[in-house]
Amino acid sequence: MTLPENIASVNVGGEHRLLSKGITTVANLKFDLVLENKADSLYSWVVYLENDSDEPSPRIREFLGLDMRIPVQGTAQLNTLRGDDCTIYSYYPETFSLTEGETVFRRPTGGRSSNTTAFPYFDIEDETGAGIVCGIGWSGQWKLDITRTGNAVHLMAGFQDCDFILEPHEKVRSIRILLYCGCGGADRLRHRFVRLHRRHYSPIPTFNNDTYFPVSASPFDRYYWGNPPENGKLNYFETEDAQINIINKAAECQCFNAYWLDACWFEGAFRNGVGNYRYGAGFPNGLKTLSDLAHRKGMRFILWFEPVRAFEGTDLNKLYNHDKTKIIALPDTAKVLANIGDPDIWQYQFDHICRIIEENGVDIYRQDFNIDPYDYLKSIETPDRIGIPQIRFVESMYKLWEALQQRFPGHIIDNCASGGRLLDVETCMRSIPLLRSDMCCRPSPLAMQNEVLLLSRYLPYHQGGSWEESAYFMRSSFTTGIGTNFAFLTGIIDPEKEERSMRYVTYPSHLASELKFLGTFRPERVKAAMKDVLRLREYWSGDFTALTPVSDKQDALIAYTLRLAEEDRGAVLVFRRENAPDTFVIKLPEVNTEKQYSLTISDETLAETEQTVSGAELSTGFSVTIDEAPGSLLIFYTATEPTIDA
Repeated sequence: MTLPENIASVNVGGEHRLLSKGITTVANLKFDLVLENKADSLYSWVVYLENDSDEPSPRIREFLGLDMRIPVQGTAQLNTLRGDDCTIYSYYPETFSLTEGETVFRRPTGGRSSNTTAFPYFDIEDETGAGIVCGIGWSGQWKLDITRTGNAVHLMAGFQDCDFILEPHEKVRSIRILLYCGCGGADRLRHRFVRLHRRHYSPIPTFNNDTYFPVSASPFDRYYWGNPPENGKLNYFETEDAQINIINKAAECQCFNAYWLDACWFEGAFRNGVGNYRYGAGFPNGLKTLSDLAHRKGMRFILWFEPVRAFEGTDLNKLYNHDKTKIIALPDTAKVLANIGDPDIWQYQFDHICRIIEENGVDIYRQDFNIDPYDYLKSIETPDRIGIPQIRFVESMYKLWEALQQRFPGHIIDNCASGGRLLDVETCMRSIPLLRSDMCCRPSPLAMQNEVLLLSRYLPYHQGGSWEESAYFMRSSFTTGIGTNFAFLTGIIDPEKEERSMRYVTYPSHLASELKFLGTFRPERVKAAMKDVLRLREYWSGDFTALTPVSDKQDALIAYTLRLAEEDRGAVLVFRRENAPDTFVIKLPEVNTEKQYSLTISDETLAETEQTVSGAELSTGFSVTIDEAPGSLLIFYTATEPTIDA
């Protein structure tokens, strides 16, 4: 498919205008559509809009960064995902037949780009296997409308709210679009899209550089929840001594390259202190002691921040709550938005974040975002500025990340938003999501398997977490790295504290039985389990293909493959859930049926066997058995001979 000339549009003063590459002038407005074509059939663009005059602009009633038609033959189908809602149904697949005259409407919830009701990636294929894969880059409230008209599908995407007048010389930008056009069916289209997304629109040039992918000790959720200070005494986990013990215990395993301190280091901690940059009572010396120890043990230091909230009574809130456009509160909710779209709030956050990073030798900036900003930002709109507070808020988050990367070259940004509610092209260009959903904060291998199956369709990278060192849980969670909620403080912390936090994070009924993950820390088992999954890293630079559908049932078998096509080798992971049958038939796409393949099969106990299988058998059906339930197999396959002798 050739990209059409007109690919975006605007409504100025009631007049609809299509936009193409380069500069288009409408009245006193200048639109600059910057189009990139970094690889064959891969396109990305943003439209920059400026009021190029000394007078207010005409009213802009619509600003669509995507407005184009693509040809289709016969039946056509839209594939996409739900957003993240911290359940086992996060990112569940959604499929729509594109029927003449009907429109599919997609919008996320609450002003975060991948929250609950929609996901900003999708693909469309027709009955010939031709189609597109598309990602939307806007970390706020976007909209997407898709309509079938004859032998074409009309795509329209932009800001959900847009009805504003620009001040003299004021500038805004559109959403970003990342689009791949091709053929060969859904899997091949997604393979190519993900490869090109990773290569050209991510902060990581190659997955073989493990500098970028933390294997981290991060037991916040095992010990923090349900344990507030009692009788003036801190929860032990929220102390320097506890964190020193975690670092030392992690170092015993000889496999961790990162230590992760989450939202308990500042005064008031996560429960009511977001908006403070003063160290909590448990950290009287700051965090440099922890950082130095982690560095000596060969680990980078990950530290949690949340610049978009400011609880009542915190330093930031008290300083600016006189201005309701800076610190925004709504009735009937305790959450308060720190409007980083305001220059004063932005500067305050930037200065304090930089100070903490510099004082403490922070290596990875972890940004959380635990608030739906939409209603807050709507509350400060004026009739001539509908959508502008949202635009400024999102632009300022990009500005913050870019300023931090300029201040700290090579610094890594971890994108979290109540888990995975801010996963879009723009955030994936600048950051890595170390916690793809807050389901990683709960001990659920089922959820981890589902998330890997679904997010790997579109995202160039994502990571999850494990609560124990079993092969089943570790393999369910691992991609390019992993966060671990292991029982690092076994024998050190009061076990009642651990159980209290575990009960807190296992409150959904489907996790009621998961208290079995109350654990004992066993460094040698951790080391062995981590060695097992670290072999997978290089394969995540290849092509991901799901071999089974996603499932919310414990009687399901789940499987996927990672393939390095140029080297004709790959990995297969098979998971047998609690009530699932013990046999699975592997059918691998794209193996060469005229070759033989050497297989190394690692079972749930990490015992390995080897055998040779023909490509024909791998392609049409190779049966494997998993003895344990739950249990798993990790299979590596490599082509060994050019052809099978007749």
